[in-house]
Amino acid sequence: MRTLKSLILSVLLFQITYGQDLNLTQYFSNRQHINPAATGLHANDWLIGGTYKSFSSSAGGGIDYSYALVSIEKKWSVGKKNHLGTGILINSQQSNQKLLRNNMVLLNISYHNSLNAEGTKVVSGAIGMGLHKLIADASRFRFGSQMGIIDYN
Repeated sequence: MRTLKSLILSVLLFQITYGQDLNLTQYFSNRQHINPAATGLHANDWLIGGTYKSFSSSAGGGIDYSYALVSIEKKWSVGKKNHLGTGILINSQQSNQKLLRNNMVLLNISYHNSLNAEGTKVVSGAIGMGLHKLIADASRFRFGSQMGIIDYN
């Protein structure tokens, strides 16, 4: 019954939102990316999040930019007050019909030591590692004329 209530509440709170400017995707604002020691530092056992954005050119054409991020965290109890957090963050960005591609996978493991019984004061440490791959197809880059009427492309 609790799971059903949570599902209904999630559906009621879900809404379509419009992303921000192309240059401000801010994948780095994800909690695992900012501070790997915060992985698993939440009230629930699981924390799953995701983002998808796509932008079209104002001049027409196809999608000029797309962005997808999935973040999964799991909290594991270690004793009565302490816990371990594990997490993965997967990010993919593509722009200009795949001229530029940016892919990233981050893995984090953190340990949280509670300093009081309520768990409101915590000392955390983490180890994070990742793979980041940036692909640029320079053979397809085209730049507009800097001279106004002369185009060297």
